[in-house]
Amino acid sequence: GNPRFIDSNEPHGFSRMQSGTFSSEFNWGFTNFDDFPHAIVTTFQIITLEGWSDIMYRTIDAWTIWPSIIAYASLIVLGG
Repeated sequence: GNPRFIDSNEPHGFSRMQSGTFSSEFNWGFTNFDDFPHAIVTTFQIITLEGWSDIMYRTIDAWTIWPSIIAYASLIVLGG
């Protein structure tokens, strides 16, 4: 995966996190569909309804609203 900290200590003298990749708003990069293991964990999280709405809102932001809602509703109904 992606490195958690950037390599350069400049300009502040200490290593810094990559805020675009690892942030609490994006569940620290764990819930995504980038590869098969993460997709399985994310799908399991959606089916069990544990934090699924945050993932759906990020999908709506990246895609469009109606296909996202249909995809998540069918995944919850068929998977649960």
